[in-house]
This record gives sequence, structure tokens and C-alpha cells, in this order.
Amino acid sequence: MDRLRALGTVEVVEKRWVDEGAVVTAAGVSAGIDMALYLVGRLWSPGTAREVQKGIECSPAPPYSDFPIRR
Repeated sequence: MDRLRALGTVEVVEKRWVDEGAVVTAAGVSAGIDMALYLVGRLWSPGTAREVQKGIECSPAPPYSDFPIRR
């Protein structure tokens, strides 16, 4: 993180995922699961996201809810 900040060409945020509208990025594989659940909720519904979460047997902490934009 320090090396990225030192470059001065990117903004480093310490969040699991970031929603910038048309672009949503995640910090890694498990954060990508959280991001994917967020996108399901955003594109379809929070209820659908909860169904997907249950279907993939994923129990993140905190569990899926109406995730706020993380920026």
C-alpha cells in the first residue's frame, strides 16, 4: 500500500470493494465475493443477493444486507 501511495498516480483506499458507478473493483478473491453479492443486490434485489449468498454457502461478516456504497 505504501508503494502504491508513493507512486502518486493512484488513489489508495483501504476498502474491500469500491463502487464508482460504472466501475466496481475488489481488493482480492474473497472481497470479490462480497462485491459480487453487492452487485447482485444492486442489479436485481437485496433478496436475490441473500438467496445467492445462501446458495453458495457463503457467510461473510457482516452478512449481505443493503450494502452502502463503500467509497
